[in-house]
Amino acid sequence: AAVLVAVGFATLVAVPVLRLSTHYFALATLGIAQVMLVLAIGWVDLTGGSNGLAGIPPLVVMGAQLDGRAGMIAAWVLVALAGLGLYQLRGSLLGLAFDVLRTDPFAAIAAGVPAERLRFCAFLASAGLAGLAGALQVHTIGVVSPEVLDFDIMVRCLVICVVGGVARTSGTI
Repeated sequence: AAVLVAVGFATLVAVPVLRLSTHYFALATLGIAQVMLVLAIGWVDLTGGSNGLAGIPPLVVMGAQLDGRAGMIAAWVLVALAGLGLYQLRGSLLGLAFDVLRTDPFAAIAAGVPAERLRFCAFLASAGLAGLAGALQVHTIGVVSPEVLDFDIMVRCLVICVVGGVARTSGTI
């Protein structure tokens, strides 16, 4: 459900935001996240406000409760699977199209790469992965809290992506 909700919100956000490029795109997504933070804190009936919602049970998969070490192992297995999937994608024709689009968007469009569709799909896929990560975090710490949308955390994630390398999944991991 978290993946679907994240992809649903990303679909709404993608329409205006994907018209932007470079740092304007990053600033717009950070700004929207700050608006969502204010809404999450203010909508006490739904989100619990600043306190969030406590008492979230650990993840249960096929009758086994994944808490502590088992939860950590499950999270890293999912990270490895996502990384493997992205690695496989990089070696494909679609991965080549993403590389060309990242390097020179105008050359990609001239070569017939559907740039807008690729950016949209990448945006939704990253939102789905973020939703999955959020669901795992919630079941690990047992609390849904608006502080996960804090500006400091978002800037850290952005720095991790930039310093790790925008073209390398391993750098981000």
